[in-house]
Amino acid sequence: MGLACAACGPAVELELSTDQLGEPAAGRGIYSAVRPRAIYLNRSGGVFGPGPEDSAANTSSVLAFLGRGATLLPGYRPQVGEWSSVTACVREAFAPFAVSLVETDPAPAPHLEVVVTSTTAAAVGETPEVGGLAPRTSQPLSGIVFVFGKQYPFSGLQGQARSRRLCAVILHEAGHALGLPHALSCTSVLHPCLSGFCGGRPEYRDALLACGELAAGSYETVPRPCPDGASARNEHQRLLGAFGPGAGAGPSAPWSSPAPTCAGRCGSDAPVPNSTPRCYCDARCVQKQDCCADYGARCVLASMLRPPPQLIWRYSC
Repeated sequence: MGLACAACGPAVELELSTDQLGEPAAGRGIYSAVRPRAIYLNRSGGVFGPGPEDSAANTSSVLAFLGRGATLLPGYRPQVGEWSSVTACVREAFAPFAVSLVETDPAPAPHLEVVVTSTTAAAVGETPEVGGLAPRTSQPLSGIVFVFGKQYPFSGLQGQARSRRLCAVILHEAGHALGLPHALSCTSVLHPCLSGFCGGRPEYRDALLACGELAAGSYETVPRPCPDGASARNEHQRLLGAFGPGAGAGPSAPWSSPAPTCAGRCGSDAPVPNSTPRCYCDARCVQKQDCCADYGARCVLASMLRPPPQLIWRYSC
């Protein structure tokens, strides 16, 4: 899982193998017969029930794994101008691939649904620090992922910073539903911890990145084999092999310098170097509302971290 990633069905963990999702081979798309033709950004909410992944029927293996019944999730209430920035960011990230981004339900047509809601993961029985849930499934054709816009990493963020973070979480969870594992590079939106993302404009990296997870009980990352047993993965090429090439070239902005972080600075009353505006990592920053973006993850929630359950991607730090 990433921001916090998600869960899949109550049976066995299903991860995509090389035969199901892979780099382009001889010009053949891996999902030539069953790939989703649309990604639906749902900010209207709705009632979702447990069951097999079926975005047309609003049933979710995540809810089944968590033991939930029918669950009402409210729509997302964006800040002024926020949603247009978020959709533009997500659309640009998927521009290199032959898939459509839509904001009206395309059912019964096959689609991946991203539910963005103005609540916390407590609404589905998860801890509030979880920012996103996505199924580990071999059926991306009809998957549903959840993004919780009230989760702490979004608290206090305004304008472009908030839009960029929400975009990164959407790409993280959608990536999991499409078979992408966590990547150890901080320039990847698939980094196991949201606060660990140091890239510029969110995108699926066209680079070979090592797979890995967070070490149990800490925010340190450790290598882990990719689902097919390889040690590294190219996110861009995997999706290109799944969807085929699209009309867009994708993000072209250079990567920014690393984002300010509280790593190794918790409790310090000095501003974090290179932070603009200045941000801090001590307890007073909460009252002064000048905490760095990863203060909650690095300095407050470490004791709450637990290893990802077997059947779900959970994205929370």
